[in-house]
Order: sequence, then structure tokens, then C-alpha cells
Amino acid sequence: MHGVSRRRLLLGGAALALPPPAKAAFDSLARNGGAASSSPYVAASSNGRYFVKNGSPWLMLADSAQTLINIYGSDVTDYLSTRASQGFTAIQFDLVATSYVRATYPYGATSASGAVYAFGDHGAITSGYATNPAYWTLMDSYVGAINALGMTAILNPYEGNVGATDLVKAGNAACYSYGQFLGNRFKNADVIWHLGNDLQVTSSAIFQSFQNLAKGILAADPKHLMTIELFDTPRGGSGFSTSFDNEGGYGSFGSVFGSKGINGSYTYGPTYGYTGVAYNGSGTSFRGVAGTNLTSPCPVILLEANYLGENLIGDGSSAFTYRKQPWWLILAGGLGGYIFGTAWTWNFPLGWQSHMTDGVSDVQTWLAFLKGINWWTLQPDFGRALATTGSTGWNRASLVGTGRAYNWDAYISQAADSLTGGAHLSVAYFSQGSAQSLTVRMNQFAGPVTAKWVDPTSGSSSTISGSPFTNSGTHSFSPSGNNRAGDPDWALQFTA
Repeated sequence: MHGVSRRRLLLGGAALALPPPAKAAFDSLARNGGAASSSPYVAASSNGRYFVKNGSPWLMLADSAQTLINIYGSDVTDYLSTRASQGFTAIQFDLVATSYVRATYPYGATSASGAVYAFGDHGAITSGYATNPAYWTLMDSYVGAINALGMTAILNPYEGNVGATDLVKAGNAACYSYGQFLGNRFKNADVIWHLGNDLQVTSSAIFQSFQNLAKGILAADPKHLMTIELFDTPRGGSGFSTSFDNEGGYGSFGSVFGSKGINGSYTYGPTYGYTGVAYNGSGTSFRGVAGTNLTSPCPVILLEANYLGENLIGDGSSAFTYRKQPWWLILAGGLGGYIFGTAWTWNFPLGWQSHMTDGVSDVQTWLAFLKGINWWTLQPDFGRALATTGSTGWNRASLVGTGRAYNWDAYISQAADSLTGGAHLSVAYFSQGSAQSLTVRMNQFAGPVTAKWVDPTSGSSSTISGSPFTNSGTHSFSPSGNNRAGDPDWALQFTA
């Protein structure tokens, strides 16, 4: 891993220090660690559909830095400050990393001084967290550094694929106690709890271990939100279950999280699929009104999908495949936001520094577009209130139960006021360009409608000839030509 050859490591003890500037850069952001800070934190909106922070709508654009503990010193500060300057609002990482996420030192971390702080070996959750304060001081510094830059720390308490065996071995009481330890340590920081990471719930013991871990955290920290990343057998080859599914008959994590729950989608297929499932809840047809099946609506996020540089499943270039994911997400109800990921920053292999801009331009364009509209008012047009014909909605398949992802082309989302007095805002996304056409009920708008095409690669827009259109009858829209990147996708914005 990066940096290993540059330093001499002494397990659990002193080591040769880094050059003073590098150590000072890290330490300057670590003064107020997670245990000591008191930061504004992310909460759910009053309608449960999006996040708020400091009283305003907050969109999560997180970077997946699962094995952040693979780097140290100035590398940490350089990485975090770069992501903050690029517009990221959160960083996700594992407090305890294993070989599954390619930790250089499984169950341990390096410090700016070059020392390795070991959390403990397999099963050491029963005592390891209490017997190595230096390790947790280091974790405090990571959380403190993230918060100091205005970002939220999304914390995985214990990597959950390989780590599930450790938690089961430790026992339910130890899992609960460990959760309490973490909740107490970070309850005053700006964090979101993100359990699991490819967690496969194949037994009641695994479910109970993570259930107790979650309960322990929430007992000590009842104010922060929580979700879990599950990695079940793919259903229909398109995606994975959400935290509100009944896992293997053992139970629903959503019932454990209660009012602090976040529902997450996880898919290597088109992201609208599982996002729509997570938004709508199980057992409700998408032909009906969306978002009615969860007893208490909660924000939906994209926990993980294709990472740029790996696991890409789709058409065209990897950048095109990756760019479609956030556009599909936001229009299918994922108003919480998503966790961005690349092959170079989730575990920091050698040379990661030269890839810090990969994929960032497109996601910055997406973010800038959303900041220009009231994105938090959008809701999916699953019931076809706005669109009549074309490739909107789930028209290529009938859904049974929770449903899964299908070949969804153009998709349209409208502001919530369209249900009460006519829409003032609507957005559609065409992933296949001129091969798609969308027919819209113009009388669903509150007044004359200005329509414009938006290039998702540059952010530039052009008003469509004929605007403003009267808010009566129907009108069909189809993009022509390619965008600046030479790809066919376009966004369509309506304003009344």
C-alpha cells in the first residue's frame, strides 16, 4: 500500500516520526476529535424525505474512503481538503477495517507519527476497543478533521463482511457494549452511522449481532441517523435489498433504527431500480402513488453502485455509465444523496493521488444543477400524473411485490405541489438521447411552462423553441444530438 516503504513501523510503540510539517498538518485538524467536538449534525426533514443540516436542506455527496486508515499524516489532510474543495459534503470510512476492504493492517491503523495502533485480532471486539486508547484517539482525529472541513463523517463501526464472523464470536452483549462505546464517543460529532458494508445476513446470529450493535449505538447516541449496507443474493440480477426488507426472515433493520433510519439502495444495475424500491417501500405497485408504503417515510440514499474504474456494468464509456447513476437516483426518490466511489480512493492503492479528479467534474455539474432548483421538493412520477407516453416510469415490466430494476429510459420527477395546485418545477433525464421521447401533460403545471435542455457534462442549457408553452394539452419532447462529451444523455427542466 501507499507509503509503506517510506517509514519504519513498530507495532504498538514508538516509531520514527514523519517530517514535522506533515505531522503538524494532520495534528492541526485533530485537536477536537469526535469525542470532544460539538458540531451541527444531519437530521431527517419533517416529511422524512430528505436531510437537513443547520435548518436547511442538505444533500449528501459522500466519498467512499472505506479504508481511510491506509493513509496518514499529510496524505489524510490533502485528501480531505481536496474533497471538501470539490464540493463533497461527507466522507464514509470504516472505524475498524479488515482484509476484505484491503486494510494494510487489518484491525489496526497507522498514525502520523508512523506507529501502528492495533485494534486487536479476530474476536477482540470484546476488549480491544477498551484496551487501546491510542487507536481511538486516532479515529477521533479522522472524525475531527472531516468535521473541521464542514463535512459529515459517515462511520462504519466495524467492517461487516469478514467482520460479521468477529461480531458473532464476540456475542450479543459485547456487540451492544461496543455500540454504546461508539455512541458515547461520537455523539457530539457530526456523523451518520453506516453499518454493514456488503453484509450477508445468512443466519439469525449475524442479524442479532448487528441488531445489538445498532441498539447499543442508539442507546448512547439517540440523535444521529443510521443505515446499513446489505449484500444479499441478487434478485433478478439487478440489485440488493434495502434496510427495510425482512432479511432472510430474521427481521428488518428498519424496525431497529426506528425514527433514525435511512433506507439505502445498492445496485450494479440502473440506480433508479432499487432507489424506487427503497423510496416506495415493499409491496406497493409503482403504478399507484409512490412513497406511501413505509409507515414513517425516511430519506433514501444510494449506498453503493458501480465505482468509477471497477465493477462498471452498462453501455458506453465508464464515465457515461457512472454519470447516469446520480441523475437516475435523484429522480427516483433518492433525495438523501449518494456515496460516490472510485477504484482509487476507497482503499488508496499506490498512485491514488493522481486520480483525485476522476469522475468529479460530472458529479459537480449534477450538484450545481440541483443547487439551482428546489431539489428537495421533487418526487417520482411513478403514478404517471405528469407524463402519459414515452419511456417514463416502469412501462417495460409489471412489478410484483417489491420489484427490481428494469430497462427504464427517460424518467421524470415533479415538485410535490403538482399534487395540490399544479407543478412549478419538473425534471426529466434522457439516458439514450434522441432514441427517447416523452409526452407530458402540460395542464399539470401551474402556469405557462419554460422548458430547456441541460447538458449533464457541462451544465450549459438552452431554452426550447416555443417556450413558454401553454399549460394545456400535451406536448412531446425529445433531445437531438450529443452533449459536450459526445454522449447522448440530456436533462430536461420545466419551470412554470
